[in-house]
Amino acid sequence: MTEEYVYHVDEDDNVIGKVTRKEVDYNKLRTRGSRVIISNNKNEILIQKRASTKRKYPNHWDFGTAETLMYGESYESGAIRGLLEELNIYGISNFDIKFLFKLKYEDEEVKRWYKVYSLIYDGKITIDKNEVSVVKFVSIDVLDQMIETDKFAPQGLEVYKEFKRLRK
Repeated sequence: MTEEYVYHVDEDDNVIGKVTRKEVDYNKLRTRGSRVIISNNKNEILIQKRASTKRKYPNHWDFGTAETLMYGESYESGAIRGLLEELNIYGISNFDIKFLFKLKYEDEEVKRWYKVYSLIYDGKITIDKNEVSVVKFVSIDVLDQMIETDKFAPQGLEVYKEFKRLRK
C-alpha cells in the first residue's frame, strides 16, 4: 500500500508541509478536512453510522460526509471525493455544494481545520461498508433527540452545533 500524504497546517490553516497519515496520528498534527452536510427536499439531515472497523470513533453517528484532504487537494475536491467514496454520490461539482463555514476543531484524537459545505440531495445512496454501516435522513427534532441518547463523533457534533447556530 502506498503512503497517503496530507497537509500539515498551523493554528491559522497555513501550510507547514506534506506529511503521511501515520505522522499525523503519531504526532497529533493539525490537518485539513472537508465535511458535507447533506439534506433532502423534506429538510431532513443525512446521518451515517461509522463502520465498526474505523480506528477513530467506530460505531458513532456522524453528519453527512467527512474527508481528510490529500496533499495537493482543495477543500472542494475533498468534499466531492467524500461524497463519492462514502456514499457513491457522483456527478456533483463545486457548483452543487454550497460553502457554509470554516471550523477549527481539536480533541485528544484529532486536530483539524474543516471547510463545511451543504448539499441538497434526493438521489440514490450506496454506502461503502468499510466506511459506513448505516445511513438515514432524519428531521432536526429527531436528530436533537438522538444526540441526547446515542454516540456521535465529537467533531461532527461541533459541526452540527455551528450549522444550527447559523440557521437561526
